[in-house]
Amino acid sequence: MAQFKNNRDNGAQQMSAPSVVYNVGDFLTPDGLGHFLPYVLSTTVLTGAYTGTFVLGETVSQATSGATGVVVAIGGTVTGLALKSVTGTFDATHLLTGGTSGATATATAATINKKIFGVSNQQVQSTESSYTTSQPINISTPVKILDYLTIPVSSGTATQALEGTYVDIDPANSGSVIVSAAGTEIFVTKFINASLIEGVIALTI
Repeated sequence: MAQFKNNRDNGAQQMSAPSVVYNVGDFLTPDGLGHFLPYVLSTTVLTGAYTGTFVLGETVSQATSGATGVVVAIGGTVTGLALKSVTGTFDATHLLTGGTSGATATATAATINKKIFGVSNQQVQSTESSYTTSQPINISTPVKILDYLTIPVSSGTATQALEGTYVDIDPANSGSVIVSAAGTEIFVTKFINASLIEGVIALTI
């Protein structure tokens, strides 16, 4: 898991998304719908009013653009969908349709969620009674430009040559990084070993 070197818990409170698993050390990103999600390289499509009821886990497709994505969060007061496993590019105009629910809504904006807010201090698992509700979740956030984290490597092998370069968070393992390709999200400040680096969050709000 990712953690700040000073083991600081500065107690920032933000809202979780219902029916989403959170682990300590997950990097979190705002979804634009009032929630903070474990990093999964999601796209948020804001919409007009829903016709029917979208469901978590269903695949949504968009007319004309042909883009598809799997629903990970559904907006309430702010109407829209946060989607992972996106193929194609969602636009800000055309109709979305849920593949399971048949629900529809017309897109008004589309944004890729890559800004990192901080690191989760809490665990929320599917077996917990609070899992299906949105709740405050405790987050450690950087308070200085150089607030260092130790971060495990999930893909690739870290080397000294990574120092001074950027890598990305692993969408399949939101508390770790991919070092097999150049990225933009974490600036590597120190090589620790083949499976662990030190770095700072580069894409913050």
